[in-house]
Amino acid sequence: EDGSEELWIKLPKTMKSGVKIKRVRVVGDLKVLLDRVRARGIVGQTILCDEKGQKLLLQGKFRFRFHKAREAAKKHIDALAVELGVEKLRELGLEWFPFQFRDLRPKAATDKERSAGMAETRRFLGHTTERQTADYVRDKIGELTDPVSASPPEWMAKVLSPKTQSSA
Repeated sequence: EDGSEELWIKLPKTMKSGVKIKRVRVVGDLKVLLDRVRARGIVGQTILCDEKGQKLLLQGKFRFRFHKAREAAKKHIDALAVELGVEKLRELGLEWFPFQFRDLRPKAATDKERSAGMAETRRFLGHTTERQTADYVRDKIGELTDPVSASPPEWMAKVLSPKTQSSA
């Protein structure tokens, strides 16, 4: 509609909702990522592909690459432990093992819910109901609320005034 590029994603589990395709605007970090992928000279139907354009399957090359990444990270931390010492790594918060790579979908859902609300997050994730979406939203830092009042009520101001305290 506005001339911007779109990424079309066919959703596999959409029989109830009736939405078969999710359209995502290619802007911001997604545009940067896609430009990097395109610069590799590989043209294909999938974003997650190897250097030859072959699709990365969960049980194959995709999982293998995560194992390689964990091993490379462990070697790097081990080298830093030798170079800087274990105490310095603890100060930097780098002494934890094993490395874990986690699903970012709950993080994305939580960030989207905080910035745009549950209805927009449901659309973003392609869910039929907000109950499905609520399972992905995490409450790690608690719910944000506004204070009741910035200044104490008049009766409390009288109780807390220096004159009241000095006459007691």
